[in-house]
Amino acid sequence: MSPETHIPPKEIVPDFVRLALGKTRLLLPGKELMAIEPMQNINQKSKGDLNYVTMKGVKVPVYAFGEDLQLVSVKDSRHQFCVFLDDSQDRIGIFCDDAGKVTLDDLILNELPDCMHSTVTVIQNIAVSKNNLYCVSNLTNLLQLVRPPGCG
Repeated sequence: MSPETHIPPKEIVPDFVRLALGKTRLLLPGKELMAIEPMQNINQKSKGDLNYVTMKGVKVPVYAFGEDLQLVSVKDSRHQFCVFLDDSQDRIGIFCDDAGKVTLDDLILNELPDCMHSTVTVIQNIAVSKNNLYCVSNLTNLLQLVRPPGCG
């Protein structure tokens, strides 16, 4: 009889990371999530208009968005968390009021309504849970909000 081998389970990647930006609830792909850090763990530095934090020895630009997904001051006291994202091309942090992990089991994904297709939007889908309505996006789309047109 051979001894039983214990193989630790792989870390489970959430389907989505949830960010609260005021009344706006945003979902981003869980595979883009690096970390969710409470603000008291964040040592923020400013350099001109660019704000950044150092994470694992690397400077990471950080941003904050209002309910309308417009850039706002990162110095807002309502921010409780910084969500660090990485899609293998870009790495950023987003300050938010609340953050957490969500699985597809908790959501119903819907296509964007026709009226939203005619506008320029970073939102890809709408998701509904028992208690919330979410805007679904990704890091690439969010970067359109912080980079001037034509910058890739």
